[in-house]
Amino acid sequence: MATKELSAAIIIQARMSSTRLPGKAMLQLAGRRMLVHVVSRFQDASVSGPLIVATSVEPSDDFIWSWSQGAGVQCYRGSERDVLRRFQGAAKDLNVKYIIRATADNPLIWEGTIAHLGRHITEQGCDYVSYTAHMPLGLGVEIFTKEALERADCEAKEPHQREHVTSYIYENRGIFDCLWISPPAELEGDFRLTVDTKKDYELMKRIYKRLYTPGKIIAAADAIALLRKEPNLAAINADVRQKGSKESQE
Repeated sequence: MATKELSAAIIIQARMSSTRLPGKAMLQLAGRRMLVHVVSRFQDASVSGPLIVATSVEPSDDFIWSWSQGAGVQCYRGSERDVLRRFQGAAKDLNVKYIIRATADNPLIWEGTIAHLGRHITEQGCDYVSYTAHMPLGLGVEIFTKEALERADCEAKEPHQREHVTSYIYENRGIFDCLWISPPAELEGDFRLTVDTKKDYELMKRIYKRLYTPGKIIAAADAIALLRKEPNLAAINADVRQKGSKESQE
């Protein structure tokens, strides 16, 4: 039986001006740009809407725009710092019910995350869904309704709420119905699988060297299994502390 398409668009936020690791979205992993790997992980996602890379209008992000045009990937350009407004601009004219938010520094996003979270948000009828802290940083996405995004853009005033896209939603649970679920057991763990520092990048390069096969994606569970088997790998970035909120990366 075919999986029913989720009425959703995937929006991947990306920019070149990261403070801790500039240009990280376009760094090389196994001979391909990191953003290429992120996009590839959504190729089989059963969604009705488009995949859009949302970057900024800053000259430094011309590279992302040019890559998107060459790769045939939709690209929207908006504010560098007001990422909430950037998302709203990218989503404004889309005929979808949900928005899936991903970031370009997570090249091991779980390949089943959209189906998993999508089932929960449609069954529960909530406004927002993501994972508990049991999911290693870098494996999941956030899914929220287009209506919630529109309301957040209209009402959010605090700088961190403009920068972090979904902060206003999950900080106002009296307004929005939010749900956090646990990941499958094979994906649980206190690992850091995002790329925000040189140590993160070093770990990711090693994982890709060990597990990547051209034309295929690395199963997130295989990456977790490798780190469980070889704790010395997980130790490479174990002392890195996340800057800002868990959801703030780009």
